[in-house]
Amino acid sequence: PIFLQWLWAVYQLVYYHPQSFEFTADLLVYLAEHHQTHLYGTFLGNCEQERQDAAVSTSTACIWEFIFDLDNIQSFLNPGYARSE
Repeated sequence: PIFLQWLWAVYQLVYYHPQSFEFTADLLVYLAEHHQTHLYGTFLGNCEQERQDAAVSTSTACIWEFIFDLDNIQSFLNPGYARSE
């Protein structure tokens, strides 16, 4: 549940300061919905070593590869993002 609590905390920041984040709350919702579906191996195990030992990468996809795919990333980008230097 710590991951969901962290997502909730980030969601609050995105909600109150949307222009400060390059991503939308849709990304956080997507991560929350899929963190236990086992569709993606990214969240299986407690560390990278456990995922390697279980050969997770050969049987599941990486959620970040899906998100950063050019066909999908547009749905998670915030058009109101104001980049600060």
